[in-house]
Amino acid sequence: MITHPPLPHQLVKFPELAALELLDAALTVARNALLAVHPAVASERFTRALPIPVPLACLADSITAQVEALQTTLNRYRNLVAHAQESDSDELDFVLNARKPEDDLPF
Repeated sequence: MITHPPLPHQLVKFPELAALELLDAALTVARNALLAVHPAVASERFTRALPIPVPLACLADSITAQVEALQTTLNRYRNLVAHAQESDSDELDFVLNARKPEDDLPF
């Protein structure tokens, strides 16, 4: 399983996780800053709210939606990496245990 943030031994095998972790953190900070400046964006009724939202708020809404989508994709990547890591571990265990050194060939 890949921890969040990734540990050094995980970064040895999947170094890209370091950059993805930084990206995820930056996205969270950017989203929070936009919501602080434009709190109406967090409302479910934002697009129907009167008065008509200002252009900056509309763009903030678009950015926050894209941030959420990208963070979902980052989580999917982490999950696939975790699955790949577990598969590699299972394959290594199989290789190491396939033939024990004490097994003698019958000839």
